[in-house]
Amino acid sequence: MNKLFFGVLVSIIVAYGSVDGKRVGWPYEQIGSKYYYIERSTERTWLGAHHKCRAIGGHLLSINNKNEFDAINRNLDEEYNYWIDINDLTKEGEFLSVATGRKATYFNWHENEPNNKDGFEHCGELNYGYDKHLMNDNNCFEKQFFICEY
Repeated sequence: MNKLFFGVLVSIIVAYGSVDGKRVGWPYEQIGSKYYYIERSTERTWLGAHHKCRAIGGHLLSINNKNEFDAINRNLDEEYNYWIDINDLTKEGEFLSVATGRKATYFNWHENEPNNKDGFEHCGELNYGYDKHLMNDNNCFEKQFFICEY
């Protein structure tokens, strides 16, 4: 076995973690107590981001509490926005989690948000403004980065 192949093999084995007995690895990384993939190269619409997360075995980020919010927030690039799993496509103002199909339970909105600007903002994002990422509703057809959760 050549050294390069062996080195790659060891790197792959070391990179993998475990969640409930399942193998978790690339592209996911552990942040806090969960595993996430933060897309930083290809921007997609909200639905495109949802499909990409499903394709890699996860779902768009579902934030359940302040600890999860703070953990992920520390790992985001300033001045970029990221799609998360909530939307009010079914009923205006009632944000559901695409991961659970139930009403979202944790919110940390920017001031005066959500506002459904121009009647077209129905998908949740972590929006960078005033030197921090907070939740915002945005047009689902905008292209931006996104966060997947395993």
